[in-house]
Amino acid sequence: MRIVSIKCLVNIKITSLRRFLCALVCVYWTVSVPLRIAFIPEYAVSSKYMTLALVDLCANILCIIEGLLKIPFPKGKAPVLPIHSSANASANIKEKNISLQDVEKVTFTRRLINDSKLPLKIIAFWVTILPLEYAALAAQKPTHSSFLINRTGMLLFIPSCISGIANELEERQILSNIGLQRTWQFFFFMALAGHWCGCVFFIIAKQVALTGNSFTWPQKAGLWTISLDVFGSNKIVMIRSLASSYLHSLYWAYITMVS
Repeated sequence: MRIVSIKCLVNIKITSLRRFLCALVCVYWTVSVPLRIAFIPEYAVSSKYMTLALVDLCANILCIIEGLLKIPFPKGKAPVLPIHSSANASANIKEKNISLQDVEKVTFTRRLINDSKLPLKIIAFWVTILPLEYAALAAQKPTHSSFLINRTGMLLFIPSCISGIANELEERQILSNIGLQRTWQFFFFMALAGHWCGCVFFIIAKQVALTGNSFTWPQKAGLWTISLDVFGSNKIVMIRSLASSYLHSLYWAYITMVS
């Protein structure tokens, strides 16, 4: 029984690591995708953006592994084992008379999202994590930012990810104060909302500039200038850096949210 208890504790540690990695990947996609669509539209899986491409590859691998682990067992194959903490893990095993193999099955397939047994959730997750940018690379498309649009579906999973992290911190007694828990979650979602608003604000300004408006707020702020291409259409020429443009958009977003 001692060996069973030790292996069960190891499985719980691995489950905790899964939870943190999934939350990290989810936040990465929901932050990086709108940033790239707005400020790096020329992004492509190439040596020019090697760092982003490598991080994307790692995130894709983790997403696919998580997607495979989310596939539920057929009914009757894996019993439900409510393991809440390492302290009562052995007690649960004794009371339910469950074998080590069953413990391993259940522990490694604990769901990050509580209702992920629903096929719709699993399908939505797989649609969200499909690496369409590699298909665009194979098709020799010049840019790949727009092919990351399906990753924005990660927004649907962010609340569950953050809730899982909050529960993990509470179980480990790292951050058990309910006031602090609500505060950091509030500021996290505010920061994420501001980030998305800033990116969308910049995208709208670019579309307005490209469709004929010769004077937009980024031009007024000195972020870009408008010139004509060989076909007589508006062309955006960036003057300031990506960071400066992003901070200008982020400033507008937060000022709008708090005013």
